[in-house]
Amino acid sequence: MIFNTTLICVNKLFPTLFIANAYGIVNFCAHCVACLSPFIAEIKNPYPFSFFCCFVLTAIFSSFFLTEIDD
Repeated sequence: MIFNTTLICVNKLFPTLFIANAYGIVNFCAHCVACLSPFIAEIKNPYPFSFFCCFVLTAIFSSFFLTEIDD
C-alpha cells in the first residue's frame, strides 16, 4: 500500500531533488513491514485484524497532512 501510494503521488509532494531519497526511504519501510506480515498472520485472533486496523487508521490520519507543492 505504501509503495503504490509513493508511485502515484511522490512527484507532486516532493521537490525533484529529493524524489530519489523519498522513493528509497518509503521502499525500505514498505519492505520492512512486508517482512513482518507472516509473523503477524500467525498470531492468534483478533490481533492480526487489530494490526490491520491500526495501519489503516495511521494511513488515513497521515493523509490529512499531505500538501501539494506548487511549482
